[in-house]
Amino acid sequence: MTEPKPETPVQWLQAGVQAHEAGDHAHAAACYRMVLQLVPGQADALHLLGVIADQQGQHAEAAALIREAIARVPQAADFHSNLGMALLGQGDRASAIASYNTALILQSDHAGARRGLIAALMAERQMAEAIVELGLAVQAEPQAADLRDLAGLALRAERRYEDALLHQRKAIALAPDNPDIRENYAATLARIQRPDTVAEAVQVLEAVLAQAPDRVSSLLLLGVLLIKQQRVAAALDCLDRAARLAPDRIEILVNRAIALQLLDRGAEAMREIDRAMILSPDDGMVLAGRGTLREQRGDYAGALADYRAAHAARNRRSDDVLADVDLKLGLLLLSLGELAEGWPLYRARLLTGTVDPRGKIFRDRLSDWGGQLQPGQRLLIWGEQGIGDQVIYAQMLPALAARGVVPIFAADVRLVPLLRRSFPDLHIEAMNAGHDKDIAAMADAQAGIGALGAVLRPTLADFPPAQAYLKADPNLVAEFRARYRAECERLGKRHVVGLTWRSKNAMFGDFKSVPLAAWAPILKQSGIQQKDILFVDLQYGDTADERAAVKQQLGVEILHDASVDQLTDIDRYAAQAAAMDLVIGTSNSGLHIAAALGRPCWALVPGGAGRLWYWFLERSDSPWYPALRLFRQPNGRSDDWTATIAQVADALRRWHGEQPR
Repeated sequence: MTEPKPETPVQWLQAGVQAHEAGDHAHAAACYRMVLQLVPGQADALHLLGVIADQQGQHAEAAALIREAIARVPQAADFHSNLGMALLGQGDRASAIASYNTALILQSDHAGARRGLIAALMAERQMAEAIVELGLAVQAEPQAADLRDLAGLALRAERRYEDALLHQRKAIALAPDNPDIRENYAATLARIQRPDTVAEAVQVLEAVLAQAPDRVSSLLLLGVLLIKQQRVAAALDCLDRAARLAPDRIEILVNRAIALQLLDRGAEAMREIDRAMILSPDDGMVLAGRGTLREQRGDYAGALADYRAAHAARNRRSDDVLADVDLKLGLLLLSLGELAEGWPLYRARLLTGTVDPRGKIFRDRLSDWGGQLQPGQRLLIWGEQGIGDQVIYAQMLPALAARGVVPIFAADVRLVPLLRRSFPDLHIEAMNAGHDKDIAAMADAQAGIGALGAVLRPTLADFPPAQAYLKADPNLVAEFRARYRAECERLGKRHVVGLTWRSKNAMFGDFKSVPLAAWAPILKQSGIQQKDILFVDLQYGDTADERAAVKQQLGVEILHDASVDQLTDIDRYAAQAAAMDLVIGTSNSGLHIAAALGRPCWALVPGGAGRLWYWFLERSDSPWYPALRLFRQPNGRSDDWTATIAQVADALRRWHGEQPR
């Protein structure tokens, strides 16, 4: 039976709405135009014609039609909400926000207007306002997974990662099969940059890809995270799969180039970056990626030029990319000794997730220290990075006190006994020991310990002559010396040399580590070391298998002192290190402690991807430590330590020959 033809304006409007809801936009538009023929200026028809135009991407026409409807019925919340949608489609986010706010004034529970307002605020990077609106939206629709996910994204943009994860976990519980929500959750975990959160993010993405193996965004993010885990071959596999699906996507090209470089496929890496440059020559991400490749190859002038260009690039992509560029530029400038220009850019580390998130409680409760040296000011300094970083920067604390500032240093709890002995006149507290709020209450302002350099070491000329500043327990030092001397007498040896060879740093650990088996030229040289040197294990963690392999393959036994747990009892470890005649190690926390104690130390310093700014470039000494000698890995392959090991072995032969008999 044929439906009767509409006759009245109301019937034509109803027919249009039915067609509209069925997705037949052409018929719906025809019905709405018939209404306007019968009743010129009819507000509902104008509004709905505008909605169709917006749905078809004709945002300017949509806005004009809906504005005409509003002129006739200004109190209709739906009209203002849909005008906001059309304006947002045009890119006029400020006007869209105003329209959505008008809709909510007219109807406070208008869900569409609130969702649109949230989208517009997030597009305008007005995250604090978006978070307020999301709170209201979630309160009204607590089971809406998409709102929970949006709340997570907004909170992540504000670097409120734990709050973001709470919403995203709820979103996953509400929509467990939604890959977008799970990927967004993984991206938040990745931003935290702790080994455990990166590992969980990898697991989440692997599960997503098990269900959707061709999901490009998940392949890309997984590839990036596998690079962070230093699983570079697996990362390249993910990025190769992504590249086959989206061959011109810039992010894939840049990260694939980085992976290729790390795998010693430099020519391919540069071809990939060159292709990205052709596609997007003003892209900050591409310029920074090329700078990274050049820096790892030792082309510091080229890298510096790329980082500067990335900083100034018209296409900066996002605040996070710009912060990463600023940090790369700052670190390279610091490496080059350009401290005055490098320190201000080094502040970008606070925006990139490379500092300890435990410092957030201090940053939330206290104002930032502006670098002014005000006598009597109580300044909370918190240990923002690892043990080694806290040790190297701690040498500046007495200088801060000498300028009249009252420093309160919140350090890793394992360092507190050693620091309190070393700096008896300073206030040392344990960070994250359950009373961080009480520590914050002691101070007027706060700063991460890395901020001290800009004020106290603005140029290389401002470094005072290096001297030992950590003090081990003298009774424990005497105990260890007596123990190792007795062992030397028993074995007929004369010198005690401590060894430490790997780092567990989540970002650079593999680049800084040298497998013990690779130390063979150092451990056994024509019988000299076998005869005269007692090697002592100073490496934290379980080293039993490595030591057993060296004993079996080289016949060299490395003494392991079971009374020392370097991971948990740093004060006892410091006394052990102080009992050495010489310490040889990679760039890890153990070596920093030994060097700060003033012991003769030799450091195997990584080049390329593992290079750390505070070892500067080319020099063989360090302005930080008085008796430290640097042996540098050549730029290039991050796993090739052959030349460096040979240099250390030769130096050890000469050192042995120079020691009194």
